[in-house]
Amino acid sequence: MPSLRHIGLVGLTILTHGAATPQPEFGLPNLVMELADDSLKDVAVAVYTPNRGIIYYNPDRARQLGPDLSAFFRAHEFGHLYYHHTRASALAGGTDATIESLVQTRELEADCYAARTLRSSQPSAVEAAIRFFRLMGPVRLDAEHPDGATRAGHILTCSTLPPPTPR
Repeated sequence: MPSLRHIGLVGLTILTHGAATPQPEFGLPNLVMELADDSLKDVAVAVYTPNRGIIYYNPDRARQLGPDLSAFFRAHEFGHLYYHHTRASALAGGTDATIESLVQTRELEADCYAARTLRSSQPSAVEAAIRFFRLMGPVRLDAEHPDGATRAGHILTCSTLPPPTPR
């Protein structure tokens, strides 16, 4: 069993367990750690720090979704890191309406990154995401995420664009 440890990030303490995994295929060579956290309520979340990105993922939820959809959500989190999406910058100086709009735009950017990154190497992951979000239709998970139909359409459009430039 992996040992439990504390990692302090920008005033937050996050309980995690797992090991670092470099991910050069997503344009972020050796700059991202992926850490399993079975207490995470979501499939995965990304935390951007000045030195590296960290993706926390719930292995049980990933197994439930299957390999294709899990690969899409993993690439989506890499998208947040690629674009340096941070909660602090989203919350800075905005109204509730502008913050919600900005955060939803960032979710669509991360979806687009995933679609563009996976379309050649793992098209089944992109297709799985489109099916998943189409089934959601007008339902939104929360105020931070656009509805399923919007996300499905955006992913479909983005899957025709060239991959992002490696950093």
